[in-house]
Amino acid sequence: MVDAHAVTDIDSLHRVLSLPRGSRVVVTLPYFAYEESSELQNQLNRLVSECGCSMSAAALTLSVLACGFFDWAHWVNFQTDIFKILGLNLLGCIAAAALGRFAGLFRAKWKLARTIKTIEARLTSRSQYLKTTKSAISGGGLPCPDA
Repeated sequence: MVDAHAVTDIDSLHRVLSLPRGSRVVVTLPYFAYEESSELQNQLNRLVSECGCSMSAAALTLSVLACGFFDWAHWVNFQTDIFKILGLNLLGCIAAAALGRFAGLFRAKWKLARTIKTIEARLTSRSQYLKTTKSAISGGGLPCPDA
């Protein structure tokens, strides 16, 4: 069962950072149109669900290519210890894949925090604008520029 988290205000928006991976975020923020809320919801869900696999795959591919190139360049020296070199290559590739995954998870959390700060700034500016507009309307009208 998927854990759903409703984002209705700034506090619930900040709690998105501590959600477990695979949770679903439902955005119902005030001052945002439906299209904008659904776009933000898709972006937050993508970042919360990020597993780091794409960066891990890229790191693994690069490490396999690097090991292959290194082995090809130094083949004369490695002919006697072929299994030792293959074992070291395997360990290097596993380490690169693990580091790639952790880097992918870190990058997703960093992007999520940046996205939350951006949404918070937009939400704050819109609420400030609407409060100013409401007070101007209720105070007898909008101010006119001097001509």
